Amino acid sequence: MAEDRVDALYWKSLPDRAIECQLCPHRCRINDGKAGRCRARRNMGGNLIAWSYGKITSLALDPIEKKPLKYFYPGSYIFSAGSFGCNFRCDFCQNWTISQQEAPFRQMLPADLVALAEKAVSQGNIGVAHTY
Repeated sequence: MAEDRVDALYWKSLPDRAIECQLCPHRCRINDGKAGRCRARRNMGGNLIAWSYGKITSLALDPIEKKPLKYFYPGSYIFSAGSFGCNFRCDFCQNWTISQQEAPFRQMLPADLVALAEKAVSQGNIGVAHTY
């Protein structure tokens, strides 16, 4: 993959190369070399990196009705793509193996994901949903 490190947004520097992630209400204090609660963001040398960027753990062509979109193009399909990381710890999570473990993934640039979705248009695909 051309971009193996993408800087994250919404954080501030702390002493000793620690950072405070400001993306969610957890406001994780992340020491150098460690990840936040979500595991999708990692402190590397005092910079917050979007660790899950371009790492796809799940791809599927799903019925649109599987998404929480009532009456949105009924009968159509959407190309679903997901990665690891979540800041919740729900006991009932159906996607635990994706969200709470660093599941096997494949590197994929956004343009590659779009190309796959475009190939699925002939199967009724209407777009891309970042999900799971």
